[in-house]
Amino acid sequence: MEKSTFNTLTLLLSVGTTRSKVSRLYDALMRIAREHRAPRRLVQTPEIPAFTKLRYLPRDAYYCGGELVPVFDDRERVNRKLAGRICADQIVPYPPGIPLLVPGQLITSQIIGYLGDLLHSHKRMEMHGVVHEGYLPCIRVLKPDEEKGLQRLS
Repeated sequence: MEKSTFNTLTLLLSVGTTRSKVSRLYDALMRIAREHRAPRRLVQTPEIPAFTKLRYLPRDAYYCGGELVPVFDDRERVNRKLAGRICADQIVPYPPGIPLLVPGQLITSQIIGYLGDLLHSHKRMEMHGVVHEGYLPCIRVLKPDEEKGLQRLS
């Protein structure tokens, strides 16, 4: 096994892998498939929001100290205070591994809604770049005084 996630397997076969070992693996996977487990409820994820303006160079935004802002408020609703802020980290839901936010990018209410939906969904995925303070998911954003010190892109 090279890598496994909640819904993928990556197998590494080399020159030393024999036909009998591959056959045993195939048989085991087929046995698992034939167990007829109840089908999992499909969770439809919303479409990824469009890429927003890149306000600062990713390098400049990433190396700022920033501050952690919670994704949800006290009532478990998305934190609308994130709208209009500038992301300082790369936020990547995996799978599919496509960045939702990159450092220096403007955060919009559509992006916050999408991120909140992913974090609340029952679909198992890793969320790279989201920092958890206890059980509270947070995003690192630029502080207003840090933005003043950076050169803004057009």
